[in-house]
Amino acid sequence: MILNIWEIGVLLIGIGFLIVSIKFAMTLKSADIVIKRIDKILQSSEGNIENILDGIESITGIITTIMRIVPGTVNVISGVRLFAGFIDKTKKNRGGKNVSYNK
Repeated sequence: MILNIWEIGVLLIGIGFLIVSIKFAMTLKSADIVIKRIDKILQSSEGNIENILDGIESITGIITTIMRIVPGTVNVISGVRLFAGFIDKTKKNRGGKNVSYNK
């Protein structure tokens, strides 16, 4: 039996297609396993995700409260610094000496 070159080419192309098809099927099976694992993980952690989202809401509320308090605190600190500067100027005007008055 004599084979022509084109027949050998067709045979090689067929074998290559068979190998590629087998590899593709194995890849699809692996992808299916991975997708099933991801689905199981998502189902088991669904409650945890809800708890995390609830925690984020409470953290956001706390941050909002802090952001409301900060401007008032800054104003108080600025007032204290202004008062301390006033006392320092008064002290310098007296020459830095403690002045006491005794009757």
